[in-house]
Amino acid sequence: MKKSTLILVILFMVSAGFAQQKNARYAVKSGYIKYDITGNTKGTREIWWDNYGDLSRTEVNTVTTTRFLGTTSESKTHTLNIMKGDHFWSVNYLNNTAQKGTSSLYEETLEISESMTEAEAEKLGEDILASLGGERLGTESFLGKSCEVISVLGMKSWIYKGVLLKSEGNLLGFKTNEVAVKFDENETISASKFIAPTNVTYTEINY
Repeated sequence: MKKSTLILVILFMVSAGFAQQKNARYAVKSGYIKYDITGNTKGTREIWWDNYGDLSRTEVNTVTTTRFLGTTSESKTHTLNIMKGDHFWSVNYLNNTAQKGTSSLYEETLEISESMTEAEAEKLGEDILASLGGERLGTESFLGKSCEVISVLGMKSWIYKGVLLKSEGNLLGFKTNEVAVKFDENETISASKFIAPTNVTYTEINY
C-alpha cells in the first residue's frame, strides 16, 4: 500500500498538470472516471471530482485473491472516501465503520506549491523520478486522449493532465492492472456527490 501511494504521488508530480493549478490533483477542473481492476485484485474504482480535485469522492469495490503454500484466501474491500479541502470522511461498508477529520497534509502541500515556481516543481518531480530509476516513455493515445507514459517502481502508467487513465505492473509480487473504462472530462458533478453519508457513526481522527 505504501509503495502504491508513493507511485501515485510521483505520477502527480511529474505529470503535465502538476504546476498548472496550485495545490491541484488534476489539470482537469471536474470529471468522473471509472476503472476496471484486474490481476490479483479484481473490481472497480470510481472517482468524481470538482475544483481540480479539491473536492473528490472515491468508491472502491474489490476482491483480492492471495495464494500461499497451496492455500488460497480472499479479502474484500468496499469503501467510500470524500475529501473537501483538508476535511475527509471515510466509510468501510463491510464492517460498517467510519472516520472523519482533518489532515494537515493539505495545508502543508498548499504552502509548498505556493512557494515553488512551475520550473522548480517540474525539477522536483524529475529529481524524484530519476532517483527511483523511473523514466518517461513518450506519449500514447488512450480513450482518445494523448497520454504521457511513465515507468516507475515496476509500474507503467498512462497519464492525461494529471489523471491516471491506465496502469499495469507488479507491486510487491502482486499483478495489478487498472484501466479506465469511462472518463467524462469537465463533467458537471452534483454537489450531493461530496456529501458524506449520515447513516453511519463517525470516529473523529486527525492526521
